[in-house]
Amino acid sequence: MMMNTHTRWIVALITALILASLSVTGCTYNTTSGPSPTTTPTPTYSAPTNFMTYENSDYGFSIKYPPTWERVGEQGISEPSGGSKPIVAFQLPTHNALEWVAVSVVPSLGSVTLKEMTQANLNAAQKFPNYNLIDSGPTTLAGNPAQKIVFTATTDQHDLEILMMWTMSNGSEYMITYKAYPHNYDTYLGTAQQMIDSFNIE
Repeated sequence: MMMNTHTRWIVALITALILASLSVTGCTYNTTSGPSPTTTPTPTYSAPTNFMTYENSDYGFSIKYPPTWERVGEQGISEPSGGSKPIVAFQLPTHNALEWVAVSVVPSLGSVTLKEMTQANLNAAQKFPNYNLIDSGPTTLAGNPAQKIVFTATTDQHDLEILMMWTMSNGSEYMITYKAYPHNYDTYLGTAQQMIDSFNIE
C-alpha cells in the first residue's frame, strides 16, 4: 500500500528522531561514560523487590522503576540535533551514562500505523554501524499491539546491546529503549523487563 505524502514525511521524521534518541550524545547525565567496558567488571547485582512509580500526565503514561536506578527527567537530558529526546530515563546502577531504560513519546502522528512505524524504526536501527539483529517480532506494550527489536550496534564508538519496544496509542508513538554494554545486558534485563511490563498508557 502506497503511503501518502504526509505519512511519508512523518515516517521520515520518525526515522531521524529514533536515530537521535538512541545516540549516546542524546543523553547527558551528571556522570562520565566511565572506562572502557573491557576494563569495567560486571558489578554484583541484586534484583530489586520494591519499585517506585513515575507518572507523566503531559504524555499520559506511567512506569515503575527501582529506587536505586537514578531517574533523569527532561531537564537532565540534553536536546540532540535531531530534536528528539526521551521524556524520562532511568540510569542503571552501573552509573554509566550510556546504560539506561528510557521512555520516548512522539505525539500527534495522525494516521501513521504501527506497521509503518515499525518499518521506520527498523530502517533507523539498521543505519547504526555494526548493526546486528538478534531478535524481532510482535509483542504487547501497555496492553496494546506492539513490536520489539533486539540488536547490537556501535553508537558514538561504543558497542551496545539495545532493546526497543514501541506501540501506537491515541495517534502517538510510545517507545521504551533499554541500552547496556553487552557484558551488562543480561544482568539488568530482568529488571528492565519488569519496568516494561509495568508501563501503562492512560
